[in-house]
Amino acid sequence: MTNEEQVRTSVLAGASDPASEQIPSMPALSGKSVCFFENDLNSAPVRMHDDCGRVTWETHYGPLGKAAGTEANLIKQPIRLQGQIFDWESGLAYNRHRYFDFGAGIFVSQDPIGLDGGINPYQYAPNIFRWTDPTGLKKIPRKREEWVNGVRATIVVGSGTPQTYGSGTSGHAEQDALLDNILDIEDQDVILKDIEGDYRSKDKGNWVDPVTICTKRCRSEMFWAAHVGNVASLTFPMVVAKKFVRPVTIHRGHFEHLANEMENLKTSSKKQWDAITECEQGQCNHP
Repeated sequence: MTNEEQVRTSVLAGASDPASEQIPSMPALSGKSVCFFENDLNSAPVRMHDDCGRVTWETHYGPLGKAAGTEANLIKQPIRLQGQIFDWESGLAYNRHRYFDFGAGIFVSQDPIGLDGGINPYQYAPNIFRWTDPTGLKKIPRKREEWVNGVRATIVVGSGTPQTYGSGTSGHAEQDALLDNILDIEDQDVILKDIEGDYRSKDKGNWVDPVTICTKRCRSEMFWAAHVGNVASLTFPMVVAKKFVRPVTIHRGHFEHLANEMENLKTSSKKQWDAITECEQGQCNHP
């Protein structure tokens, strides 16, 4: 830099002032009203930067959600826990349907949805670090609170006996079922069914829900296995958001095309299902 106003010198007492010790000073604010937030894992803002990178607001949260260390910040901003707007006059946080008291860690009025929000009508959530309540109604767990303990799938080859396969947390039971029977599926109608996950949560306990065949590799590999094994038809469940929609049946002649399509569309589950449905209904135009 050649502008003298943009250079600051860092020199030890009694030392020389070499040019190599000159470092750029903090750039001036541009005057634009653009700010950027940094959020914690629960989506609560902990830091704000201006468009030049300077920290203009910073805080941390106590065990009941109160923001600390905000008095010396350069600007005032009202966003607190997810969905909350801080009211300086009352000292409470507005949550659309109710006000939240940081001091007590509870809402100041009862839950409008009654017991659907929990047995304590004033409770925000079990704790603020793993749960959110953005509307002041029903608490929401972080998605990481739910995980799959294992997956199972059942395969039926032709008129044979159903075989159930299990897998670990990676959840590829349907792949194991197909590949384990690869030598027996030629010219057969193959059914994959009851693809289910054993879910668990510290707060909900254990339960079983349908599991979708994953988009990144499983759907592509499923169709490749059907193509290589020369299957007459393959039936499998369409599952969206842990809900069984309907069984899908794909006939021979579509497997290679769909295997490639699943690989090309692996970032979009909806587009994959659209491509599968087109082939199922005979509306695709591949060779």
